[in-house]
Amino acid sequence: MASKIKSWIKKVIESVFLNGLDWGTFKYFYNLGRRFFFCSLMSKSDDSIEFVTTKLRVLTHEIDKGLHMQTPRKGFGKDKVRKIIQYMNAYRQFNNIEYDYEAYLDAFEILEEYQTSKDVFMLDTSFMPDLDTLKINVANNDRIPSATRKTFFDENLPYSSMICDRHSVRDFQNIAIEKEIFEEALSVAKCSPSACNRQSFRAMLVNVENDARAILDLQGGFKGSEAYNCILVGVDLSLYYYPGEINAALLDGGMFAMNLIYALRDKKIDSCPLIWDDNSYKRKELNKILPIKDNIYIVMIIACGYALNTRKLLISPRRSTKNIEIPN
Repeated sequence: MASKIKSWIKKVIESVFLNGLDWGTFKYFYNLGRRFFFCSLMSKSDDSIEFVTTKLRVLTHEIDKGLHMQTPRKGFGKDKVRKIIQYMNAYRQFNNIEYDYEAYLDAFEILEEYQTSKDVFMLDTSFMPDLDTLKINVANNDRIPSATRKTFFDENLPYSSMICDRHSVRDFQNIAIEKEIFEEALSVAKCSPSACNRQSFRAMLVNVENDARAILDLQGGFKGSEAYNCILVGVDLSLYYYPGEINAALLDGGMFAMNLIYALRDKKIDSCPLIWDDNSYKRKELNKILPIKDNIYIVMIIACGYALNTRKLLISPRRSTKNIEIPN
């Protein structure tokens, strides 16, 4: 009797509240959302070391972007620099440099660059402390000084160096990428592995300037930069069976996107991968620009093209190898 009542309740919930969505699917995504909430920063206090270091990384990246734009906004970044200093001081209070010290070091270096750029960009740095008071002297053998990083194409580079040589570029020449070149890159990128060899990855070149600009404006993270081409990277959801495979779909799309970025670079085409939320109002707006079938789930936008000769590279230092490896 109890089992019949439980089954009846599930059916009522499915038909009335879930609009026909079966209970198992609802439970799966509920558990996924619950896990994300409790494992992500959503459940962390803003004085936790995880929150502080993540804020340092995000704010540092935003100032770094501003300093490396072709035409930075004069006097930009003052409030964000204040926050960086605030979070750096908070980090020091933890007395735990074993946890993501690279985030602190990145922040320190961007403050140095911000100060040295004050005359060029008319920056007010009077509120900043003496940076020597923020120094934490720790050796970091994995770190690559910016001056030694290659910023040009070199066909003779070994594969590992070619990977490390790739950096995001945000300013491009007003030249449309030819479809033939894009398809040549696709022929390489399609060799990416995929779940059960489903090869669900899809890509669309947008080389019409007005459409590309509209899509990048909609994405929202490319303001102040210039691109005249972009690529939509997606996955075909019709090739997956059950809720748990949403992770496989996103993984397939991510691996393909990285292959495509390397293949484009081999064609002398630089790029900047940009995050995208296809489960929001942005998808409806995107369809107004370029109608795309619902089964194609967009996982990433790639701004791309032939870099300006005067391009400024946004070079984000990597975490140490020690902090990448999952401990036993």
